Amino acid sequence: MPSGRIDRTNRLTQNRSGACGSSSADFMHLVRLLFDDSKAYAARFDGNCSPYTLCAIPALLSSWRCLVVEYASWWPTDRATLQILAEAGDFPRMLERLGVGEPLRTEALLLNEVRNEIIHPAHLSTGTPDNLPDYLRPLKDRGLLQTTGCSDSDYIFLSQLCSHSLFAWAARVTRDLAECLLCSDSSKWLALKDFLGNYEIDVEE
Repeated sequence: MPSGRIDRTNRLTQNRSGACGSSSADFMHLVRLLFDDSKAYAARFDGNCSPYTLCAIPALLSSWRCLVVEYASWWPTDRATLQILAEAGDFPRMLERLGVGEPLRTEALLLNEVRNEIIHPAHLSTGTPDNLPDYLRPLKDRGLLQTTGCSDSDYIFLSQLCSHSLFAWAARVTRDLAECLLCSDSSKWLALKDFLGNYEIDVEE
């Protein structure tokens, strides 16, 4: 039996029969529902604690990937982009292809690493006094994590990601990435610009 990865890769690189649609919008509908629940949950506690972030961040980047596939598949088809998505290291390569500049590029790479930490948990000791991997410290420095405020005693790592502020930041970064993508090809912008509305969330970051 062929692996799921091979089948997914072939769907991107081969012309097959059947139906497809705008799944990026479906993921963002889910994200909006999660955001409302996250905001309400946080308000009942300290204003920031939110377990919803753990499922929202993977959904946000899945939506963006769907949007890339949809945009690349729209006529004229961008086979080079679809090929990038079929290979390892596709996320940073897509940022490069789209010419994503700073500070959005660094934010996007951090967001992707948070997504990786969530879907590939390695939630053992980090070796740091505050239980946060050092490479994600820029998020804490910006006040985006759930924290006790103590530099030598903090929540365990994944609990620090349970933050409504982090959710709001992730939604804004994803929206900005969507705009970069949709503006990247003037021949497609008029046809697909309304897709950006799916990513508009009043995050009050």
